Amino acid sequence: MKTALILGTARQGCESKKVLQFFESYMNEHNFEYTKIEVTDWNIQRTGQESQQAKTIADAIQNADAYLVISPEYNGGYPGELKLFLDSFYMEYLGKPVGFVGVSSGNTGGARAVEQLKLVCLKANLIPIHTHLYVPYVEEFQANDQRLLKGTKEFLAELNAYAQGLKELQKRLG
Repeated sequence: MKTALILGTARQGCESKKVLQFFESYMNEHNFEYTKIEVTDWNIQRTGQESQQAKTIADAIQNADAYLVISPEYNGGYPGELKLFLDSFYMEYLGKPVGFVGVSSGNTGGARAVEQLKLVCLKANLIPIHTHLYVPYVEEFQANDQRLLKGTKEFLAELNAYAQGLKELQKRLG
């Protein structure tokens, strides 16, 4: 399974970067094939804008079997730059699964952002998996948290199962 690991914020010094680094480390240790994409790399100001950098990222999105989106919750929602990024693709997503990792400085762990993202992703041809991971109190984040490690294993197994199961649907839709 080729996974696009997407950090959905462009905020300088964001705490979500710690969660991204955790997933990179975990995926490296467990031999997952992934491409890291940060919305700051997208660097466009409006939907439909083109650049060479955007073409490279579009290729990574097209070639992914699944997507893992790490999104902080800002003011009860997800970042605007993540919406711009998600809206920049459509056919590339066709029938592919997406899993969400919500992040917040409070006790909700980004749950409100994840719930909103599920609706946006359904409209964009993505299929949200059932399980989501939530990281509350991100300032206190510890990569060796046993619940997170166990949850990550189950989460990635489900994302992989969806990716494998949806291959036939993608052929029919594509």
